[in-house]
Amino acid sequence: MEFRTTLFGLAILALCIYIFVLLKRSRKNKEKILINQLQVLATGQATQVEAHELGLDFGLGIDETNRYLFYTRDQKIGFTNKVIDLVAVKNCTVAIQKRQVGKEAYMDKVSLIFHPEPGKAQERIILFDSESTALPNGEPLMAKRWAERVNELLKDAKSGSIFRVAG
Repeated sequence: MEFRTTLFGLAILALCIYIFVLLKRSRKNKEKILINQLQVLATGQATQVEAHELGLDFGLGIDETNRYLFYTRDQKIGFTNKVIDLVAVKNCTVAIQKRQVGKEAYMDKVSLIFHPEPGKAQERIILFDSESTALPNGEPLMAKRWAERVNELLKDAKSGSIFRVAG
C-alpha cells in the first residue's frame, strides 16, 4: 500500500515538473519570436535593436543612435508592428485608462503616447489591454520606464549630443 502511494506521488510530481518545463520552453520560444520580430522591424529601417524589453505578448525595442522605437504584439492571428521615428516626436507620456465596475476602478489599458511636432498625428502603443490579459503584469512600470527613456533621449537630442547616422 505504501509503495503504491509513493509511486502515485512520484508520478504526480513528475507530471507537474513536466508541465513547468513545457511552459518555460513555450515562453522562451515566444520570447525568441518577439525578439526576432523586433529585429526584422529594425532591419527594415536599416538600424538595429540596441535594447529591448518583452511583455507577455509584446516587445519594445529601441535604436538610440538613429532614434527609432520598435513595437510588436502577437495577436494570435499575426503580429501588429509599429516603427516610431523619434526624430519627429516632441515627448512621450504614459496613459492609464481605468474602467469603473460598480464602486471599483480597474485598469483597462496602459499605453505609451508619442506626441509629435505640430501638424502630425500622435502615435499610441498599447502595452496592456484588459480584453486580452486579465491583470497587468508589470506593464504600468514598464510604460513609465520607457517613457522616461524616450524623453531622456529626446532631451539629449535637443541638446545636440545625439544625431541620426546616414545609412
